[in-house]
Amino acid sequence: MTTPNEQTVVPYREVPGTEMPTASLAVPEDHRRAQLGRYAGSMRNAAGNGVAAVRRTTQRHNVLAIVALGLVAFSPLTVGILAPVGAILGHLSLRQIRKNTSQTGRGMARAAVIIGWSLTFMAPCLVLLGGLGAAVGLLSGILHIIGFFL
Repeated sequence: MTTPNEQTVVPYREVPGTEMPTASLAVPEDHRRAQLGRYAGSMRNAAGNGVAAVRRTTQRHNVLAIVALGLVAFSPLTVGILAPVGAILGHLSLRQIRKNTSQTGRGMARAAVIIGWSLTFMAPCLVLLGGLGAAVGLLSGILHIIGFFL
């Protein structure tokens, strides 16, 4: 005798009139094996069969592109000394990415090249303009002391 909290569990196929159509839902054995094969690599490695446990699903960034962009980013702290180094490393990383199509980072390498060469060629201009501004300021001060008011 069952209590009110207990329920009798009846399997699905034993309920009269509810037979499942098996022909329309049948999955080919090859398809099932293919589905299981996708996940078998990590399970086999856990068993020690020599298959990599973690497979990389994303492509790897080129390390040289990351270093080049980092050097260019810290270039203003070193008064522009690292800018040409970062630009050259950016060129080298672009060559590596072109040869090895499984690597990404082309945008970082291009940014390092563009920003690196821009900073390399802007630094002398800024030094010249700063020097020119200092010379004009000094000349203006001297002329002001002498009596020529500009």
